[in-house]
Amino acid sequence: KRQWLLDDSWTQSIFIRWDREVSTLGDLPITTDMYIPGGNWTRLRRQSKGEANWGDRQTYSVEFSSRDWGSESDFARLRVQHRWLRTYRDKHRLFLRSDLGAIIVNDIDDIPASLRFFAGGDQSIRGFDFNSIGAVDESNVVIGGRYLAVAGIEYAYQFHHNWRLALFVDAGSAFDDTADIKVGTGFGLHRITPVGTIRIDVGVGV
Repeated sequence: KRQWLLDDSWTQSIFIRWDREVSTLGDLPITTDMYIPGGNWTRLRRQSKGEANWGDRQTYSVEFSSRDWGSESDFARLRVQHRWLRTYRDKHRLFLRSDLGAIIVNDIDDIPASLRFFAGGDQSIRGFDFNSIGAVDESNVVIGGRYLAVAGIEYAYQFHHNWRLALFVDAGSAFDDTADIKVGTGFGLHRITPVGTIRIDVGVGV
C-alpha cells in the first residue's frame, strides 16, 4: 500500500491485496482466491481538533480483479461515501451522510461475502440489526447485494454544555435488482467528554 497527501486536504492510497475467503451464503459455500488492486481518495475537512462542530468527509474507492492475473472472477467494485456536519448558533447540529456502492460483475455468485454489500446497524440504518439488510436467496436468507444505497439525517440540540438530544432518520437498502427500502428512526442522548462523545441511540425500524 502506498499513500500520498495531495493538495486541498485530499489523501490518495493505492494498494494491492491477496484475498482468500471461505464463506457460506445461505446454502451456497464459496471459496475464492482474489488478487485485488485498487485505490482510495479521501478528503477530510474540520475546524477544530476537539469536539467537531463543523466538517465534512468524502471518500471514493475503487477495486477490481481479473482472471487474467489468477483471480477467480472479473469484477469492479465502486463506493462513494459522504459525511457532512454543520452547527448553527452553537446549539443546533445537523449531520448528513450517504453511502453508495456498486459491484460490476456478470454473476454475483462469484463474489464472496466480504465484498458484497449489506446494510443495517449503527453505522448504516439504525433500528435494524448489523448487516441484516440485503438481497436474499430462495430461503429468504440475506446473502448481500451488488448495489448499496443508504442515507441518513440527524438533528441534535445541545441543551446543556455537556449534553445533546438527537433525532434521526436513516433509509436505504442493499440489493441486486430492485431496492426494498428500509427506514429506521429514533432518538439519541449524547454526552460530550474531553476524549470524545458518548452516544446512546435508540432506533426502531419502520
